[in-house]
Amino acid sequence: MSPSIAKLVMQSMQINSKPKTDIYQLTVRRKEILSSLSEGNSYKIIAFKLDSN
Repeated sequence: MSPSIAKLVMQSMQINSKPKTDIYQLTVRRKEILSSLSEGNSYKIIAFKLDSN
């Protein structure tokens, strides 16, 4: 997923997350991954960062 697409997904989730229920039901880890993708990190870098935690 390109950083620009990941950023759009994150923005869409923020706009649509205004309702009381979270329709996407993403885990904290998945939100971290999307956030990291939107910052331009590759899957390999993200995996390294998450495995080191």
